[in-house]
Amino acid sequence: MADNDPYGPGLQPHLIVVASFLILLGLYLVGFGFAYFMYTMAAVGFMTGAILSWVLLTAAEPVAGYPSSTIVYLCTCFGVGLLLAGVAMICWKLTMCALGGLAGFVLCIYIYSWREDHVLLNVYARMFTSLGFAAAGWVFMLIFESATAILSTSLLGAYAFFLGLDLLVHTGMANGPRSMLDANPHFIPIQYQVDRKVYAMLSGVLAMSLVAFVFQKIYYIGHRFGLDLVKT
Repeated sequence: MADNDPYGPGLQPHLIVVASFLILLGLYLVGFGFAYFMYTMAAVGFMTGAILSWVLLTAAEPVAGYPSSTIVYLCTCFGVGLLLAGVAMICWKLTMCALGGLAGFVLCIYIYSWREDHVLLNVYARMFTSLGFAAAGWVFMLIFESATAILSTSLLGAYAFFLGLDLLVHTGMANGPRSMLDANPHFIPIQYQVDRKVYAMLSGVLAMSLVAFVFQKIYYIGHRFGLDLVKT
């Protein structure tokens, strides 16, 4: 049976580790994601690997759960994330487009999180819409590289920051993506409740994204993603 409380009693050590990592990753992306190209490519690979690992582990989890499930989830997500981070740095041309795709996917998750029914009631409609947003982000990265990179790093950074913050302050925001991405048939569906605290966190994501976009757009004027433009 699924646990609708993702936090546990008090502040769990593993959640402090994950929360600290997400907060630091978020601060990096909103402030320096556009400037430090290869580190951002690594971050895209890590996030993609960690998300995929969590989704697959959750889908395959037996009714009785994994033995030492905290260690299984933590080590697998971080391990696969680090592996894909290295691959992403090597295949950076592909990862550039994947940045826009990941941002498009997360944008959908963010939009769905504003309502308890996730806006679209049909699971397949949500899935294909998310894939459509991801594909659009991929294409936008090819056409509007700099603007899309700034917008993508701002959104991903803000979402990671507030998701990490939620693991510390326990507002319930984390149950939004959990309820959408947890497809294990053995678990009771996760109940996602949107209240003032969740609205405040989601509003914080929007505000931080906009501030980060404006900051990076102004501060890194005269730059391309991964390049400094020198006037002749």
